[in-house]
Amino acid sequence: ASLSIPSGKRKTNIKTVYGTVEYSRRIYGTITPDGEKAYVYLLDEAMQMDKIGMISKNLAEKIVMAVTETPYRVTAETISSTCGQSISAGLRGG
Repeated sequence: ASLSIPSGKRKTNIKTVYGTVEYSRRIYGTITPDGEKAYVYLLDEAMQMDKIGMISKNLAEKIVMAVTETPYRVTAETISSTCGQSISAGLRGG
């Protein structure tokens, strides 16, 4: 399948255990084997960016491990003090 550049670059950011990282990436259009149009970020694929929403996989794992062992408020304080990231109430279940 051939790639085309439909929309240039897009800025995004990802929250990691090291802080928030902002970067630009080029979006490419392609045609899937089923004949449908799809968009891909080759930078994300090349860097094997594992992320859940705009949170890196390693930060999400750290949050999950902490919240299973301590109350939510303690987890939020721990993540904030160790990673410099804030956890909003929107991440809580229920």
